[in-house]
Amino acid sequence: MRPFEGLHMTASYIHSNVHLEQGIFQTHLIRLNSSYDFSPWVSLNFNIQYDNVSERLGTNSRFIWVIDPGNTFFVVHNHNWQRFSDRFNAMEIQSTVK
Repeated sequence: MRPFEGLHMTASYIHSNVHLEQGIFQTHLIRLNSSYDFSPWVSLNFNIQYDNVSERLGTNSRFIWVIDPGNTFFVVHNHNWQRFSDRFNAMEIQSTVK
């Protein structure tokens, strides 16, 4: 979906029936990707994902600035939570600048 210029959004749901010798189970993967292009050289991207097997919710955020072709500045932030009973607990927070 592109509600207006520069904004791109995609949602997906994947359901799988898995049959192994050890047992049968189902997986559900829900994902939302979005990005906003401020210009051809600067953008902000988000990825949010949850799956029922690991019961983890994860986010990935990236700021990208192409200073010159082949010379790109990135700021990446990841945050992951795992579901315990009726709530999510933070498992990992990581930020990187490249």
